[in-house]
Amino acid sequence: DIIFYEVYGMTIVYIDILFLINSITTYILLDITSFLSGAFLRRKDHIFSSVLSGIMAVIVFFMPSGRFIGIVVRIFMCITIVSAAFRPNLHHLVRLSGIFLISSLFMGGIVMLFGAVVMESGIIYFNMSYPVLFAGFLVGYIIFRLVLQYYMADRLRDVYRQIEK
Repeated sequence: DIIFYEVYGMTIVYIDILFLINSITTYILLDITSFLSGAFLRRKDHIFSSVLSGIMAVIVFFMPSGRFIGIVVRIFMCITIVSAAFRPNLHHLVRLSGIFLISSLFMGGIVMLFGAVVMESGIIYFNMSYPVLFAGFLVGYIIFRLVLQYYMADRLRDVYRQIEK
C-alpha cells in the first residue's frame, strides 16, 4: 500500500511502482505545461513522453548519486521529456522546460504537505499510500487550475478595458 518499505534498515523500492508513478506524474505535469504555455500536445507524444519519463526514472534510480550529477541528470531529463512531448525549437524549449520545472516543484510541494517524505542518497521517497499520493496530486492540480483561471480571467478583463478605451 505504500511506495517503499523499510526492511532491516534497507529501503525496498518496487521498480514497477516507480515507473508507474513517474509516468502518471509526468503525464499530469505535461498537461499543466501545455495548459500554461498554450502549446499543443499530441496524445501520442503525451503518452510517449510520460512512458519515457518512467523509464528514465528507473535508470536514474540505479545511477550513482551526487549533487552535481543529480542536477545535471534532472536537467537532461526535463529537456528530454519536454522535447519529446512538444518538439519545440530552442526558444520554446527553454520556456516549456521552465514551465515544466516550476509545475513540478509546485506539485511536489503540495504532495509533500500530504505525507511523510524521506530523503536518502539524494532520492526523495514519499512514505504514503497511493490514494493519499494521488489525492495530493489532485488537490495540487485543482489549486493550479483555479489560480490560473483566476489569473487568466484577470488578464482578459485588462485586455477588454484597453479595448474599450
